[in-house]
Amino acid sequence: MQAPLITLMTSSETTESYEVSFNVLSHIHLLVMRGANWVFETEHKQFFVKYDEPSYIKNLKLEILAQIASQSNIQDIVTELTEYVTDVNVEIARQSIMCFSTITIRLPEMA
Repeated sequence: MQAPLITLMTSSETTESYEVSFNVLSHIHLLVMRGANWVFETEHKQFFVKYDEPSYIKNLKLEILAQIASQSNIQDIVTELTEYVTDVNVEIARQSIMCFSTITIRLPEMA
């Protein structure tokens, strides 16, 4: 289940067709919110935001990153989120700060 979804998401990003990517991300977000966050833990770097993506894609990726954070990938995710805090887009900066709070609530031992 993981590999086809990640492949669809990344292949649609390269063709500048963000509609497919948004649909795939929405399905991944639904799976993660229903407790399947462990499925995508190892692929956390695929959800890092790219500078040329639309803000609705960035928001979904940030929400997914906050949910798939675990002890094994927390360092990479926190390092990436610190870059987004200084983003030019204020909405993305706020969303990344909210991701920190979500991660802290989910993983209090990692705070």
